[in-house]
Amino acid sequence: MNVLLRDREDGTLIAAAVTAIYHWPEAQELYIDSGALHFTLFPLNRASADQAIRTLYETGKADLTRYQAIFES
Repeated sequence: MNVLLRDREDGTLIAAAVTAIYHWPEAQELYIDSGALHFTLFPLNRASADQAIRTLYETGKADLTRYQAIFES
């Protein structure tokens, strides 16, 4: 499964293979693990997170560039 992200700091596009994805409703954050790379996307309410996760599951890809992404190693 693959996602397309946009880095919040410099606007760089990032394509990443997803190994795990989960939502933290209290913080309105979506966490994406991609092997050694980790990304946090925000703000995502439950409905938006559910839609993103379902799209990724059903199609194998998701464009999440509309959300702010922070890269964490």
